[in-house]
Amino acid sequence: MPRISLNKLGEYVEASLARRKAIVKDAKYPPVIKVARYSEVRTDITAYFTSGYDDNVLKAAIKKFEEKKPESPWHEQNQRGSIDFLELLPVLELPDLHGFDVLAYKGDNPKMNIAGVDISVNPDAIIKGHIKDKPVVGAIKYYTSKGVRIGEEGSKTIATLLSKFVEENLLQGEEKVCHDFCLSVDFHGEQVYSAPKAFKRRLQNVETACEEIRLRWDSL
Repeated sequence: MPRISLNKLGEYVEASLARRKAIVKDAKYPPVIKVARYSEVRTDITAYFTSGYDDNVLKAAIKKFEEKKPESPWHEQNQRGSIDFLELLPVLELPDLHGFDVLAYKGDNPKMNIAGVDISVNPDAIIKGHIKDKPVVGAIKYYTSKGVRIGEEGSKTIATLLSKFVEENLLQGEEKVCHDFCLSVDFHGEQVYSAPKAFKRRLQNVETACEEIRLRWDSL
């Protein structure tokens, strides 16, 4: 079954022809990676959200990385990048989440299938609360790749599919998805995008992209 991660799909919809081929090839034949880059700092970023943007949480995380002794050039680059991400957080235009609960996502990761392609969404965090006494749910996904810049269309695609994931998998009782709180946080481009309320055309574009991915997959 063809498969791709949510962030790579966001990259794919904006990529050049050559880059699209490379994305599909890497998805079908993923390189062996012992430790994923920036995996540790993602936990610290989530802690900043769950704390209600507590500066002390941020300072402690930065200090932790500054005091680490890198074991290799790879670890040194990973630590420097992690610090950069943490230092960027107070500068980003993050939404006011006062009165909302932000939780690290520890649930299952059911794949979203579009046009025969399994998409791994796996949110980093979940937002829960009430707007006008109505229970709402949102989600956050971090884009931490420093190698490839993702633009507005790719980020909004990520946020749109996050909202679809929330609607299909995370709602309970009378809860509704909150598009404003389905967020793609792009650390490379220093931008935060929420899911647009008008998303029909974007989902059509995603379906077209997935059809193309499926065809490329079979040809590899």
